[in-house]
Amino acid sequence: MPRSQLFQIQPFTRYLTGNAISAIGFGMQFIASSWITLELTGKGSSVAWLMVAHALPGLLFSPFAGVLVDRLDQRKLAALTDFVRALVVLLVPLLYLSGHLQAWHLYLMEFLVALGDTLWRPATVAMVRKVVPSPLLLQANIYTRTAVQLGMILGAGVGGFVLAGASPMWAMVVNGISFLISAAFIGSIHFQDPRSTSSEKTPRIQLFADMQAGLAYIRQNPGLVLPYIIISMVWTTPQTLNTLSAVFAKDVLKVGTVGFGLIDAGWAVGSVVGSFLLSRLVHKLGRPRLMVLWLFLLASMVFLHGQSWSLVSAIITTVLMGFFVCINVVYQTHVQEETALEFQGRVQSTFNTLYSVLVLGIYVFMGYLGEHYGPRLAFTLQSLVIVVAGVLAVVRFGPEAFGRKAPRISEQQA
Repeated sequence: MPRSQLFQIQPFTRYLTGNAISAIGFGMQFIASSWITLELTGKGSSVAWLMVAHALPGLLFSPFAGVLVDRLDQRKLAALTDFVRALVVLLVPLLYLSGHLQAWHLYLMEFLVALGDTLWRPATVAMVRKVVPSPLLLQANIYTRTAVQLGMILGAGVGGFVLAGASPMWAMVVNGISFLISAAFIGSIHFQDPRSTSSEKTPRIQLFADMQAGLAYIRQNPGLVLPYIIISMVWTTPQTLNTLSAVFAKDVLKVGTVGFGLIDAGWAVGSVVGSFLLSRLVHKLGRPRLMVLWLFLLASMVFLHGQSWSLVSAIITTVLMGFFVCINVVYQTHVQEETALEFQGRVQSTFNTLYSVLVLGIYVFMGYLGEHYGPRLAFTLQSLVIVVAGVLAVVRFGPEAFGRKAPRISEQQA
């Protein structure tokens, strides 16, 4: 299928636009909330606790979220979630103006926003799986990631200057508005849901029975387990960066808010470049080979980032981390293709629980290490986590990656 057909699918273009606009606000908010929390408490570990608040909803509610995603209207669920998150974020500037803003307000805001994300993300991923033909799914995921990272570049880059020259509350306002715009775009999507054309009556929601059915599906398809574990381990890298970047920029590199914003934007730049090149690299090297090699290259960049002594080297290594972490798009496409439509939400959410446990430990552990032993040691340990993920990838995809040369296919087939 020609890639140009992807942008003729109106539901996908609306979804893509909503994601990009929302990412602008989120990029600004992360800079603002991290910095405000650091200033309110004066402790580097406070940013780690902010990230803990972000991880808890996935740990507590992911299994239930998967059932709701599989049983309810995914479009309405995602749009409503965006609307509620907008209201939550916009309450923070009101508290600030009234002089009552405290650190726990930011922790609560982060918890509620992440709770919404626990529903929104599997709902939209499952929805895209239904509106995009299978031959275009990888490209759709690549374009979505590119749009999100472009939004993050603009949001994070501008966010640093907003913090330096104006009130950080403007970043919160922008993010609240971006959630409202995203809700409008997602809510306007129309597509044919296979469940609506089925002659069978949709069964009523039975949380625990539906959860058990999802677990039974995973047991019957054990090939999904290792790729999801690798995805979870790879995604601990941006979470480690989120936890340590403010302290690393402020206390180690001493580059201030503007430097912090540039480092954070570097990740998005690398992700955009990686996304643009990803389909060509998959075509040239083959999926399995890329799924192995990119993990070890990512691990080396995480280690080198922790050894940075200047803003330039920190930005360069962050760009390369963002470049290599794009391999998660290939892993996600792989598991999407291997999962039946009616179990997309439950399978994702089941492994999101694992991911949340892992990330929660990362936040607490890395926050402690960053405060007591310095961010450099924490980044070194994170690089070892990715090395372990690379070893698991060798176990799962090594025979396909290096057992024989990947077959060449034409550009039209790609």
